[in-house]
Amino acid sequence: MKLTFRPKSGLIILIQYIILSTLFCNVKAICEGIDKDLKEFCVGLDKIKFNKWDPDLRGAKGELASNRPELRCANLSCFCPAVNGKKDGSVNGCILPNGKQLGKCIRQEFRMLTDEQREAYFKTIKEMKANKDFDMIALLHLQAWEEGGAHRGPQFLVFHREMLKVFELAMREASYKILQSTDVCLPYWDSTMDGSLPTPKDSYFFTADFIGSTNATGQVIDGPFSPWETLMNTEYIKRDVGKHGSCYKEEYIKWQMNQTKIENIIAYTSISDPGKCPTRVYSGNPELAHGGPHTFIGGNMGYITESANDPVFYNHHCFVDYLFEQWRKANQNYSQRPVQYPVDNPACETDVHYRNEKMTQFPVICFI
Repeated sequence: MKLTFRPKSGLIILIQYIILSTLFCNVKAICEGIDKDLKEFCVGLDKIKFNKWDPDLRGAKGELASNRPELRCANLSCFCPAVNGKKDGSVNGCILPNGKQLGKCIRQEFRMLTDEQREAYFKTIKEMKANKDFDMIALLHLQAWEEGGAHRGPQFLVFHREMLKVFELAMREASYKILQSTDVCLPYWDSTMDGSLPTPKDSYFFTADFIGSTNATGQVIDGPFSPWETLMNTEYIKRDVGKHGSCYKEEYIKWQMNQTKIENIIAYTSISDPGKCPTRVYSGNPELAHGGPHTFIGGNMGYITESANDPVFYNHHCFVDYLFEQWRKANQNYSQRPVQYPVDNPACETDVHYRNEKMTQFPVICFI
């Protein structure tokens, strides 16, 4: 879709200038005091970068297809038919054709996978790319941004948790098809490990054995995801590893684990009225802290609208979700987890982040 703007008068231009100036001042106020490695991401939360998109995908609806009910499942019994299993009548009961019980996924740090597990993971992601599930989920992420949810507020963690669940269910379906295995799970990328190196960009993680290396123009030229056609009609993923940003910092993790207020974790990160909102933005807020590795990887990962085109997006967000779960275990009991959510406050967030709003792209689920 091509957007055009034809001002009718100098007054309109003046009004637009005043509005944009005010918004930019708000962004600057919100991002004041944020660590320098996160400022680019913080300011970028209120900017949108558009690229040329595939016209067929661009016109698609953002919700999951009605003929994919297995990707909406909340338990293993529901998912069971997708892997030709037989339900045993319990909530998570599913007997696979080989006689084994379908179990929950166990997520490991990427570098803890055996060579065989890593190869199975790569084959599964390639199958998802071939069957278009990978692109479908990347499109969900883009459209969630464009519609105002999933980022810039409390929706961030809960939306991405649901998105990871959908991605992992699609993975298990794909791995069953090509490998007759349901044990291929999403590994997380703990970038604090790379950040502890003298030169993080030289980590072995950014080689052909893991997620691939780049040429002088930033194209990923080897590894399991090269070539890799993106939704922006490019043949290769782009990265600019280590030029900006930082890996996830231990200090952010320590800060998060010390928080007892829900609004510092499921956080207001793009405050509508800094003068009236009773809280502020902190570098350790999960949404902001996770921006450092996005910027560190750079290229497609450096832009929210493009980031889900790079498979490392899911490994990074899997680590963010791991930290969220550690915080929940330390600070919430089972009865609190489904209901605790920040107070709706128009000075702190837009209404798409309110607790009773339907989750963007997953409309059958509320944020609480």
